[in-house]
Amino acid sequence: MAVDVLVRLDADAHIGSGHAMRCLAIASALTAVGHTCAFAVSSEESAAFLRERGPYDVHVLGGDPLRLGVADARALASLAARLGACAVFLDTYAVTDAFFDGLAADLAGSSRLAYLDDQYTFELGPIDAPTARPVDVLLNYSFYADAAAYEAALGQTGTRLLLGPAYVPLRAEFAQVRPHTAGERVTDVLVTTGSTNPGGTLERMARAVLAEARSGMHVHVVVGAKSTYEGPGAADAPAGVTLEVLHDVANMGELMERCQVAVSAAGTTLYELCAAGVAGLAVAIVPNQQKNMRGYVAGGFGLGCDVDCADDELAKKVSSLLAEDDARAQIVSRCTSVVDASGAARVAVALLDR
Repeated sequence: MAVDVLVRLDADAHIGSGHAMRCLAIASALTAVGHTCAFAVSSEESAAFLRERGPYDVHVLGGDPLRLGVADARALASLAARLGACAVFLDTYAVTDAFFDGLAADLAGSSRLAYLDDQYTFELGPIDAPTARPVDVLLNYSFYADAAAYEAALGQTGTRLLLGPAYVPLRAEFAQVRPHTAGERVTDVLVTTGSTNPGGTLERMARAVLAEARSGMHVHVVVGAKSTYEGPGAADAPAGVTLEVLHDVANMGELMERCQVAVSAAGTTLYELCAAGVAGLAVAIVPNQQKNMRGYVAGGFGLGCDVDCADDELAKKVSSLLAEDDARAQIVSRCTSVVDASGAARVAVALLDR
């Protein structure tokens, strides 16, 4: 069966589910407009993960999920030819120069090549400046995507650049979320560190919010699937403030629709908060979130700090976000004017638009 887009993804424990979910969002956007999508992965573990989450064909190509070379390029190009794929989309940290060169050569004239660039690979680690790749479309939806730097690196190559959070591929649930508007009174505050909780950061964040929360506010602490939580509970909330500790939240979009302010890890959740119009304090809970946090702050999307900031600094920033209505309104306006739930659809169009 012919497909329009073939996605090369590794969704196993080496990377985690975040990459799979963003690719599934793009696949869903393609399906919504009548196009077909299939996946290629290295392992049965990755294939099982994807098959549980969508009616897509998944092909296991083998190879080292930490390092893709010429043989992997040849196998992927052969599969693309067999499926009649119009485009091949790469979302894996295992890419190498040899893999790119081999794939570009084998696909030449038959399939477009697109790449999701997080400025990180297993081979090189963090990459400070954009790298010229032999691709037709390059996506970097991060807050730190530097348009000028990408133009300097790829502007003369003919590569189409999809840069910035307008292209973030959010889950379909966020299309149903009513974004907050500037000027809303703060009644509910969200506290989350995503799926993990390194070093008890979630507990620190919850204590900071409780210290600054005003009477009548509701605080929602979300404990991730890979986390434990030993912080304050309902009985520890100050007078007039309620606290709810939540596990296994099925629909974060619905919860964000209730909350005007959030204190969050500086990962994917920040883009969801922006789309929902929630004013956020981004905490870089691991080193690879620092760049995203700084871009979030520099772009006017919210406040930020590193995980090792002092408790009083964290509380001060929470207080600022809760108390300064004008600053919060500016943040909400900036977020909702740039980020929405249509990023996956924009990427889907670009993949097939020659």
